[in-house]
Amino acid sequence: MQDYDPLVQHAIHCVQTFEQVKKVTEQARPFGYTSISHDFVFGLPKQTMPAIKDCTEKTISLRPDNISLYSSDHIPWVKGPGQHGFSEEGLPSGAEKRALYKYAKKTLLNARYLEIGMDHFGNVCMTIDPHAR
Repeated sequence: MQDYDPLVQHAIHCVQTFEQVKKVTEQARPFGYTSISHDFVFGLPKQTMPAIKDCTEKTISLRPDNISLYSSDHIPWVKGPGQHGFSEEGLPSGAEKRALYKYAKKTLLNARYLEIGMDHFGNVCMTIDPHAR
């Protein structure tokens, strides 16, 4: 998952609804997965502060064990067709991108996720005691 905002998803050619991600997340443990991780990206085309707030809150509501918060890079000459579909005009400015990151990081920390590495956060309960379910 990169962002739940349909405008952002269409801009990056990667559509997956929150309901789809929620269903897979909820089904993972009964299937035997012992750790669940979610990745999301800040600085995507058409991504706004309301979009990152919604994405962060929805991701936290699913309580994955680990969350990766990655910075988007626009390098269409290296990556596949996804980045060829938008111009740099749709990208947040440097200051806007930094604000998106700061908001998401603060919200994850306030939701009891620990910063456990560069752009990685772990659920306090799972990081300290993985048997404390």
